[in-house]
This record gives sequence, C-alpha cells and structure tokens, in this order.
Amino acid sequence: MKILLLGGNGMLGSSIKNELKKKKFNFLSPNSKELDLTNQNQIQTLCSKMKFSHIINCAGRVGGILDNYSNQIDYFEKNMEINYNLIKASKKNKIKNFINFGSSCMYPKNINTKMSEDLLMTGPLEESNFTYALTKINAAYYLKAIREKYNYNYTTLIPCNLFGENDKFQLETAHLIPAIINKVYNAKMNNLKEITIWGSGQVKREFLYVKNVSDFIIKHLNKNTQFPAFLNIGASKDYSIISYYKQIIKLFNIKLKITKDLNKPEGIKRKLIDSKNARKNFEWKVKYDLTYGLNKTILFYKKNYVSII
Repeated sequence: MKILLLGGNGMLGSSIKNELKKKKFNFLSPNSKELDLTNQNQIQTLCSKMKFSHIINCAGRVGGILDNYSNQIDYFEKNMEINYNLIKASKKNKIKNFINFGSSCMYPKNINTKMSEDLLMTGPLEESNFTYALTKINAAYYLKAIREKYNYNYTTLIPCNLFGENDKFQLETAHLIPAIINKVYNAKMNNLKEITIWGSGQVKREFLYVKNVSDFIIKHLNKNTQFPAFLNIGASKDYSIISYYKQIIKLFNIKLKITKDLNKPEGIKRKLIDSKNARKNFEWKVKYDLTYGLNKTILFYKKNYVSII
C-alpha cells in the first residue's frame, strides 16, 4: 500500500495525516509548494513515478458562507481544476483506490427529512455555496463513471459539517463553529456584553468533530474496504445555530446577549444527512461527541490563534 494524501495541511487532511503517521502507513502528502494541483503535468509525473495504490483527496478551496457567497467564481474554477487534474491522473495511471470527500451541500436545498445518498441530483442546490457544491458533484460523478467502467474502488464519502484542530478561524473565511469560537473569545477579551449572529439563528446544522472521520478512514484502509460510490458519514443529530452559540459561550464561561442580524444570509433551513448505510454496513459510529470536539478545538484556537488574530 502506497498512499497519496492531498490537502494534508487542511483540517481534515491534517487529521488523517496524523493518524497515517501514528499507524506507520507508507504515504506521501506534498504541500502546495511541492505539488501544484492546478498543474496537470506535475500530478501526472508524480503518479507515474510513485505508483500509488491509493489516493485520498482532501484538497480544494473551502470556507464559510461569507467566503463562498463572495467568491463563487474562484471556488468553481479552482476546485474544478484540482479535481479534474487529480482524477484524470489517477485513471491514467490505473490507481485502483480513490477516497474523495464530498460535502452535504451536494444535496438539494430545503429537504426537511434526513438526506440519504439516493437524493443526490434530485433538486436545485442552495444558492450561497452553489458553485462549490457543483464542483463536489462533478468530482463525485466523474469518479462514479470511472468506477463503473473499470471496476475500481472509487468512492465519495459525504460528511456533514466538520470542525476541529487546523480549521480556519479568520472571520472572513471561517465556517460556523470556528467563527463562533473567534467571536466569543474576542468578546470575552474585550468585555463585550453582546454578540451578533447572522439570520434568525433557527436554521439547523449537523456538526462532527473531525477525528471521527480520520479514525474511520484508518480503520477501513487497514481492511481495504470496498465502499459504495457515495457514502454519508454524519453525526446523526442537528442543532439550531443559536444552540451552537449558546454552548460555546457556556464553554468560555461568560455571559453574552445574542442579537440577530436578519439582513444577513443564513442558508437552507436544515441539512441533516442520513448515515444509516455507514452505520449498518461499515461500522460507522461517533466516538468523539460535540462537547469533546468543541473543547479540543477551543484549546487549539487558544494555543495557535490568539496571538495572531
């Protein structure tokens, strides 16, 4: 087994990389200076030379609702280019195992039930991260087409929203949980009495601590599991935006009034994925709960970001 891990410096990629190191897997995880994923020749040369047996793709431009909404063209161009170059090189070099990561934004908007894998491509996408979702769908179905023609073990795992160490905490690019941590910490340090949230605070989101996913990957690499084309892996619980604010405020042990900016976007009402197939057939379970993950993430933020934000 020889693994190529892409995006190894991001939140998910770094978590997987740490576990690969601990378990002494044979892997390579070049950074963006060592391998330009927008350069097809570089990727092709590396794959041809190294003869990888597995690719794990965590690479791409990612960010929160503000960054997605403000930079739709760049999200589309960069992620389309990266995914196409990487998947094409994998096919050309007959790399038979490919683990790709999708996103719950691939599902149609305003589905009030749990989103099972068969609901992909059954309705319109949510507008705020529309182009990012399109790139995820394109990559997933490109892999599916290769899988069906060549019988390769190509899969797209679709996690719910992830958080954890090495997340982005700058407000301009952050997802919900790291943005809340940043805002609450700075409110505490500046003795503020209130904090503002976007929208009503009543839309619901499902969040999962990232180490649940990296542990799952390592377990199934050891088993050489044959995954389906699409597989949801989520927390199976969702909470309102305002609930996440309240829990993080509580963990910082302060009192803050929450005000609402109803002029800001808040996305779709609910986005809860159905992880039944993963639980039933692939031993998926949440080992590290929300509170555990939040405490670990807050600790990481205090150690690594407080002095520079």
